[in-house]
Amino acid sequence: MYSLEGITIYNLHISISINGVMEMESCAFVAHGVSAIVKERLMDVSDKFTATVCDQCGIIVKTKEQPIVCQRCKTSNIVTTTLPYAFKLLSQELMGFNIVPRIQFK
Repeated sequence: MYSLEGITIYNLHISISINGVMEMESCAFVAHGVSAIVKERLMDVSDKFTATVCDQCGIIVKTKEQPIVCQRCKTSNIVTTTLPYAFKLLSQELMGFNIVPRIQFK
């Protein structure tokens, strides 16, 4: 605390929250491992979305048509996977700009 001619100034410690991450949690992130935290924040805490993805070209495939066939490469090598819903929205936005994200399976 500082006092200057009737004006009192307090030393304030302000914590900034970014995506629900506070200062003490960030120290725990470093100790726990960043990759585990990113997986937890993106997969475990967020909404899950089950997507069908073409195994050959890596594009999210529409499932309303039967049989399920990739529209791009015309194959039926389809894999069902769980993705964060935020990634699905991001990939759709990028597809609107003609940037096609691909999902590769190992």
